[in-house]
Amino acid sequence: MTCSIIDLSMPIQSDECNDKKSRLVNEALETANKQRICTIAELDDIRKQYKWSKEATEDVLVSKFPNSTPAERLRFLIATDGNVPAASAKLEHYLLWRKQYDLDNVTDTKNIVTRSDDNIVDDGNDEIYWIRASALAVEFMCKNNPDMKKNVALPRILTIPNPKKLSVTSSDGTRICYFYGARIDLTLASAECYGLALSFYLDAKLDRNSMEKIFVLLDTRAGRGWSNPSASSLVSFTKDLSRILGALYPERLNMCFLFPVPSIAKFIWYLIYPFLDSFTATKVTLFTGSAGRKDPPPIDDSYFMEHFDIEVINYLEKLRKSFFVE
Repeated sequence: MTCSIIDLSMPIQSDECNDKKSRLVNEALETANKQRICTIAELDDIRKQYKWSKEATEDVLVSKFPNSTPAERLRFLIATDGNVPAASAKLEHYLLWRKQYDLDNVTDTKNIVTRSDDNIVDDGNDEIYWIRASALAVEFMCKNNPDMKKNVALPRILTIPNPKKLSVTSSDGTRICYFYGARIDLTLASAECYGLALSFYLDAKLDRNSMEKIFVLLDTRAGRGWSNPSASSLVSFTKDLSRILGALYPERLNMCFLFPVPSIAKFIWYLIYPFLDSFTATKVTLFTGSAGRKDPPPIDDSYFMEHFDIEVINYLEKLRKSFFVE
């Protein structure tokens, strides 16, 4: 029996797995982002690229938000084009959000139990992050909504995989964040709950001391045994995702590809587009096509494929199909 994949919804299977769970979780959480932490010198070099770098000082942000990191302060300044009062307001909102959910002290792993599942493709223990994030989201939502079902195990809707034998990145080296849109099941929890889980997941995966960006792939294709909402409804979810990234994780989105979407969904996108953050909205590209379970990703589109190696696409396809339910 293996203990590398874990699931809150399954009972504890053995003392051997229980002994390994804390070590497994801690190793995954502590080592994944070390290589992406920026030094002060690197941050200074990034800052100098902007015209406002000499006028917009961080003194106000440092004194007002001493618990913020240099990378956070710089990202919020970049997002507001060097407008210190605007950056201060957004950074305050972000730090209050972290305090509201006590994210600096989320280290408890007692509710994470192990299970054996040889069907899931190696993802570098990424599932640990989603299980913890979704469990926290459900816990907090239940506090504010007594009617919500407790101990609900949300289906895993995203991954930033880190397998041992492959670098899952775009052609420029940006890590890929892959969304399984058709796994969103609103009969289990609200869109707000999924959004909260998504936020907690990204908070754990993206180091606060880094300037790292992610390449989002939002896949609308159906899956066997999934809830399979319409592609049109997932376009609206993209709006919520853009809002979350803009408010809590500015300067984290490199690009976002949404695929495949029918013509009506593209029309909905153009209705939503004016209401999105301008910097975020311009980074989103839609690819039309059929969204059936057996339909391929847009590998025939030259613009799509210029961003990815075919080996990475093949891995992501294999990982996606490993989540199918028999």
